[in-house]
Amino acid sequence: MRISAIYHRHIPPILLLLFSAVSAQAQTTAETIELGGRSGWELLASRENVMLRDGWQGGDDLTLTDRGSQIDSTTDLLVPFDTSFQDRTGRYRSSQEGVQISTAQARFGAGAAGFNGEASVTYRAGSDALLAPDTQPSAFTIDVWMYPLRVTEGATVLRWRGALINAGTPVLQELRLDIRDNRLVWKLGNLVMNAVEGGSREFSSESLGARRGLVPRRWSHHQLRYDRRTSQLSYRVNGVPEAITYLTEDGREGSAPASVFFGADTGDGLVLGRGFYGFIDELRITRDAERDPRLVSYSGEPGVAYTAPIILGESGARVESVHVRTHEPGRTEVRGWYRTADVVVSRTASDALPTEWRRIPEDGRLPMNAQGTYLQMRFDLLADAAGENSPRLQHVEVRYRPHLPPPAPRGLSGEGTVAGVSLSWNPVLTEGLAGYRVFVGERPGRYFGTGGVTSPIDVGDQTEFTVEGLQPDRAYVFTVESYDEYGEASGTAREIQVRAGRGQP
Repeated sequence: MRISAIYHRHIPPILLLLFSAVSAQAQTTAETIELGGRSGWELLASRENVMLRDGWQGGDDLTLTDRGSQIDSTTDLLVPFDTSFQDRTGRYRSSQEGVQISTAQARFGAGAAGFNGEASVTYRAGSDALLAPDTQPSAFTIDVWMYPLRVTEGATVLRWRGALINAGTPVLQELRLDIRDNRLVWKLGNLVMNAVEGGSREFSSESLGARRGLVPRRWSHHQLRYDRRTSQLSYRVNGVPEAITYLTEDGREGSAPASVFFGADTGDGLVLGRGFYGFIDELRITRDAERDPRLVSYSGEPGVAYTAPIILGESGARVESVHVRTHEPGRTEVRGWYRTADVVVSRTASDALPTEWRRIPEDGRLPMNAQGTYLQMRFDLLADAAGENSPRLQHVEVRYRPHLPPPAPRGLSGEGTVAGVSLSWNPVLTEGLAGYRVFVGERPGRYFGTGGVTSPIDVGDQTEFTVEGLQPDRAYVFTVESYDEYGEASGTAREIQVRAGRGQP
C-alpha cells in the first residue's frame, strides 16, 4: 500500500491559525452552570458544619452551622424556635396565640419567636418535667435570649403559677421574669421552702434583678441558676453575674439551707412573652447549675461544602471561569477550590476526582488547562475569631465550553489509479485536530473493507491518500471522518463511489 500526503501547504500559516480559531469558536458556545440564589444547591454532594439560611434572590445562602443547643441527659425543655414552638424533649406540650417564627432576627439557628405585645406561647409540663407537681429539684438553670423592639413596662417574659396546701393553708406560687423599671427581675414567689420544727414547712419568696437597664434592639442572654448543694441562686446577663443570693435563713452562704419546691400547676402552664414586644430565642431549662451560657454563634471550626462531580460533556471541555458571590462580614472568609478530571474514582465527595484542588482565582478566570469531563468545586467557610460572624456563600456561576467533535471533512473526491483509488478532501480547520480515517466498502453505507484492504484506515493528518490493492474496474464506496486529540470523531463525509483503475493491457 502506497501513501502520499500534503500538509495544508496550500494555506498560509497565519490564515490557518485564524481560520482554526474562528472554527473552534463557532463550534463551542460557552455554557453556564449556576448554584445558589434561585438555582438552589442541588449540585452539592455533602456539607460539613454548613447550613442553609434565607438569602440572596429569595434563595438560600450557605453559612456556617451555628452552635445550636443540643439535648443531653440534663435537658428538661428546649425550644430553639427554628421552625416551630415545640419542646424538643417532648416533656412539655406547646400552644401559641399570635406568635410568628421570624427568620430575620434569629440569634441562633434558623428562627426566633416574634411577639407583638399581645401574643404568647404556653408550655404545659408532663409528669417527668421539672415543673411537674411536687418537684423539689437539686438544681436547675433557665436560659433565654431576648431582643426587645421596645422596652414595655410590666411585660412578662416568662411566668409559671402553681399552688399547694401547706398545713391546711393554700399557698400560691409564681416563677416570673418581668420588666420592671426598665430592668429585668426574676421573682420566685413562695417557691423557697424552709423546714421548721415538727416537720412542717414554711414558704418564702426571693427576687433577683439586673443592675443595668434592658437595651432595645439588641440581643441579650438571661440565665437563672439554682444549686441546692450550695443554696446559691444567681442571675447572669450575657454570662456576667448581676445578682447572687443564698437560699438560707439569713441569705448568707453556709447558713441553714432552704430549697426550691414546685407545687401543682394552676393550669396556666409556663407562659412566654405576654406583654412583650420583640423576639425570644433559645428557651432552655436544664436540671443542673453548671451550664455556662452559650454566648457565641460559631465554634471556630471551618465549614466545607463539596459539589458532586459535574459532567461537562467530553474530556476536552474547558472551564473558562468560576465567579463566586459572597458576603464576608468582619474577618470572615469564603475560599473556593476547583478540580477537573476525566474519571470519577470515588463516591465520597472529598475523594471523587483523582486530581489536586486548585484555588479559584479572585477574578474567577481559570487557566487554559482547566479541562476535563468532570468539574468539582469545594468551598471552605471560615468564621471570625470572636465566633460571632459567618460568611455567606450566595451564588456560583460556572462558564465552560463543552468539547464538541470536529466537523466532518468536506469536498471528498477520488479517481481510479492502477488497482486503486486516489482520494483527497479539504482540510478540517479546527483546534486540536489529530487526523483522519478513511472508510472503504463494496456497497453503499457498508464500509467493511474488501479483500486485503481493512477499514477504516488511519491516515494521520494528511488530506490525500491512495487506497491500493483493489480489483481493477470494480466500483467501491468511500468516506472519511476527522478525529481530535481527545479521540472524538466527527460524522462521516458525503459518500462517493469510485471505480478502481486498470493497469497497462
